[in-house]
Amino acid sequence: MIGILTNVHWYALDALVATTPGGVGNVDTGALGLPGCPPLYDLPSVTEGSAVVIEAAWLHSLVQQGVDLPSQVFQPLRARFDRIIGVEHANSVQLHLRHEILEQLDVLLKNGGIYHDRELYNYDVGVGSAEGNWTSKVQAKQQRHPDVSLARIRRCLTCLVSLNPNFRALVRPLYCRSRARRLAVTFGERLVSLLPRPALGSRPPRLTAHFYGSLTHVQRAEAVRRLKKSRLQWQGGITGVNRQLAGREGRLIETLAAEERERMQGDLEREGLIAPPQPKPAYYRSIQESKAVISLVGHGEICFRMAEAWQSRRILVCQDLSHVDTGYPFRPGENVVFCRPDLSDLVDILDDIESNYPRYRDIGEQGYQDWLGWCRNTQEMIAGAFAPVFG
Repeated sequence: MIGILTNVHWYALDALVATTPGGVGNVDTGALGLPGCPPLYDLPSVTEGSAVVIEAAWLHSLVQQGVDLPSQVFQPLRARFDRIIGVEHANSVQLHLRHEILEQLDVLLKNGGIYHDRELYNYDVGVGSAEGNWTSKVQAKQQRHPDVSLARIRRCLTCLVSLNPNFRALVRPLYCRSRARRLAVTFGERLVSLLPRPALGSRPPRLTAHFYGSLTHVQRAEAVRRLKKSRLQWQGGITGVNRQLAGREGRLIETLAAEERERMQGDLEREGLIAPPQPKPAYYRSIQESKAVISLVGHGEICFRMAEAWQSRRILVCQDLSHVDTGYPFRPGENVVFCRPDLSDLVDILDDIESNYPRYRDIGEQGYQDWLGWCRNTQEMIAGAFAPVFG
């Protein structure tokens, strides 16, 4: 039996619950003398088992409450469960957990992917960088993770699965009791996925690029500034300032006060960078009008917009991810076009796509075919993420 401790719903835990019927339960915190954690899934209570899965957000909330994790959480769990598995639902490749917590875990599952070079975890790189320093080992972290701790990190499920219609159908029973409604939604999603048509070389989309996104990372505003100054025909902008922002002053994630968000929103409006969000039908129609879809770093390097590009059979342009094991088959020049993480060549790449569209067009179609193939392997994908950990 696998026990779960979480205060947030997330796709990795959804997948574990959906694919392990009868083998997963909510940890009875009262019986074990643990801090309270209201169950989010309709599962039986358990007090022991082969493993316990703890969502990192719950641990962070306990630290903020002044709970001593080693004595009040990990020690009671060690006495009842064979292994302690952490799940960090944050999308960034960089770690949010401190070393003191990581060393208490047997395994940490990362949803955002993992570095090929694990030494990068000991440097200020990735989402925390406002300049797009994703791989240069310039600034070492004050707290170093030893190799034995870094070896505990495993790749789990990328956030792209949340747009995978097969995955959505698999976990939908966790949230929708009506079988008829589940079937209707599943049918509708699969029908919509068949609507996009390939871009024709004889009648290419009239616009070069498409980018709409909320300000979840400071680089998004910088990208829109670059696009606005260019001669490219594009559509989009910043749709609003997110409550949580990444990349400012080296911080992975910071929560903005309401007054700060309003100030930033006003600054962006004065720069002409704001574009009102579109209803979903209009949004997907607007993608069809563009040759390329731009996906930029948000709270993590992987973004839902990547899947939107592939689903729409358009060229995906995103920042270089060759240093990360994402769990998705990114192949630059075949199903994706990488720009530099600092965005310095973004406009030049888009200009080349506009000028030499026949040379790029097949990238969008290959991206679509690869996306469909990846979605068909949902069960194997989940098994690959969990089998090495749970057996």
